[in-house]
Amino acid sequence: IRTYLGIERLRLGERLQTQWALDDDALDLPVPTLLLLPLVENAIVHAIARRREPGLLSVRATREDGRLIIEVANPLAAGGSAPGSGLGLGTTRERLRWLYAEAATLEHGPTPDGRHLVRVGLPLTRAASAADPAP
Repeated sequence: IRTYLGIERLRLGERLQTQWALDDDALDLPVPTLLLLPLVENAIVHAIARRREPGLLSVRATREDGRLIIEVANPLAAGGSAPGSGLGLGTTRERLRWLYAEAATLEHGPTPDGRHLVRVGLPLTRAASAADPAP
């Protein structure tokens, strides 16, 4: 994700601001390969890149109630489609269902402070890697 953000920062300059809040006890937990890329990409393409003023992309990871919680937040998109109506969230949700069945969650929506939040909850068990063959 950091490499992708570096590329986008070259393109967007100061319009792309990032904030990381990663708890130490969440850093060693397994996350499926490239799980966050479509969430971060959606935040940039559909919200931050469409703005003239700077936009803050926040990524947070923590343990909560026996789960790994990952949150990606960005400013609400100005105009355009409704947040969450595109391909990225749908394919991420399907991938989580394939890897974890009903044990994983993906929720999204606006926050009271005018941002869009995607919240992924993963069980603290190892999932199949993205390279594993489909069933």
